[in-house]
Amino acid sequence: MLFRKIFMSTAAVIFILYGTALSDEYTGYKDKKMSIALKLGTNYNVDSDYTDFWEPNLSWSKFWPREVSYEYKLFKKIGVELALGYTTMDGESRNISAMPAAAGETKDDRAKIDLANIYFSPSAKLYFPVMDSFSVYGGIGPDFYNSRGDLLYQRTGDSTYSTKSNVSKFGYGAHGMIGVEYYFFKNPTKHNLYNWPVSIELQYKYTWATVEKIDKKLIDDMNEELGASYPYNDINVGGHLVTLGIRWHLY
Repeated sequence: MLFRKIFMSTAAVIFILYGTALSDEYTGYKDKKMSIALKLGTNYNVDSDYTDFWEPNLSWSKFWPREVSYEYKLFKKIGVELALGYTTMDGESRNISAMPAAAGETKDDRAKIDLANIYFSPSAKLYFPVMDSFSVYGGIGPDFYNSRGDLLYQRTGDSTYSTKSNVSKFGYGAHGMIGVEYYFFKNPTKHNLYNWPVSIELQYKYTWATVEKIDKKLIDDMNEELGASYPYNDINVGGHLVTLGIRWHLY
C-alpha cells in the first residue's frame, strides 16, 4: 500500500509538471543562441604527488563566485561554452612522514599551501531535453591554469628551520562535466523587461590539471640548507567543482 501511494504521488507530480510545461505557449526562449552565466560554487582538490609528500589537510572551499561563462548554441542540442574562473587550495600538515627526524632528535614541523588557481575552460556541450523547460547536459574540454600563491615549511625542535616560496606557474589538463538546466523566467517582455530569458543550472565538473614541480623553489632551498635530497612534486590543481549558476539568454 505504501509503495502504491508513493508511485501514485510521484506520477501525479510528473503529470502536473509535464502539463504545466506543455501549457506554456511561449517558446521564443528556445531560439536564443548566445548566453552568459554567473556561477557560485565550491571546489575540492584530489590526491597528487604533492599531497602524498606534504600531506596537507584539504577540505571543500567556501561557497563563493567561481566562474563566468559565455555560451553559443551551434544547434539546439549542441553548444560551445567558454568559461573563466578560479579555484582555491589551502591546507596545512604537521609532523610530515616524508621528513623523519634524525636518530636521537626531536622534531616538530609543519607545511602550508595557499594557492589561487585561475583557469580558462572551453567545453563542447550536448543537451538532452527532458521537458519543455528542463534539460540535462554533459560536456568535455581542455583546461588551462595559472596557479599563484605561497608554500611554507617550518621546523622546530633540536634544529630550527623555516623557508617560504612564492609560486606562479602554468598548468593544463582536461575536464568532464554533467549538469541540469531549468528555465524559470521564459518571457521577460511580459513584464516589460529585456527579452533575456533566465535559467538556473546546477553543474558538477571534474578536472585533471597538473602543474609540474610546484614546490621546486621550496625543495631547492631545503635541500641546500638541510643537506637533503627531497624530490620535486607535481600537483593536481583540478579536482571536483560544484557550481550553481544563473544564465541569461541574450540573442
